[in-house]
Amino acid sequence: GVQQRPLWKRMATIASLSGDEALGMTLPLMLALSQALYPWGPPESLDVLAEIEGDIFMCSMVETLLKCIFRRQRPDYAQQATFYVLPGERWSFPSGHTLRAAFLARRLFSSRAPSELDLIGVAGSSAASMVASAWALSVGWSRVAKGKHYPADALAGLGVGVLLADIAAVMGFRRWCLTKLVIGSGSSAVVGILAARPE
Repeated sequence: GVQQRPLWKRMATIASLSGDEALGMTLPLMLALSQALYPWGPPESLDVLAEIEGDIFMCSMVETLLKCIFRRQRPDYAQQATFYVLPGERWSFPSGHTLRAAFLARRLFSSRAPSELDLIGVAGSSAASMVASAWALSVGWSRVAKGKHYPADALAGLGVGVLLADIAAVMGFRRWCLTKLVIGSGSSAVVGILAARPE
């Protein structure tokens, strides 16, 4: 398998890292900070980065909810982490990395991408959509190849990510932003409760 092939193992690690919540939550913040201190793009880029950050948090909330509902153990044929940042991360179904990648690929690069998020004019481009979709698929593959998820976990992550992006498109930009605000506020209360009484 992949674990015995150094090149494939490195590729799986890179693809997996690209869908990680730590990178997904940190990168928009770092880019926004750099834009605020040393403007490098249009003023709207701060708004776009804030929306992407909110989208990533929303994906993480949906992932956590589903993992806590299904509570599927991670594969026992690979060594698993002993420390997890988010509640429910110890569970396997669905793959959160894949869910976030599929959501972002669909939300930012499909023909349904909101104009408010299209700063560089690539939304709806079939080339950009194909590259983004290939990235999301590679993230799903990497999670299975590294033994962190079963194939069904990655497929579910792809499906839920695409479905969530389509729900956002149907709701419209303003209602989706309001939904993220309400759910984000509720999740802050949950984090406080979990900090006081972990699962």
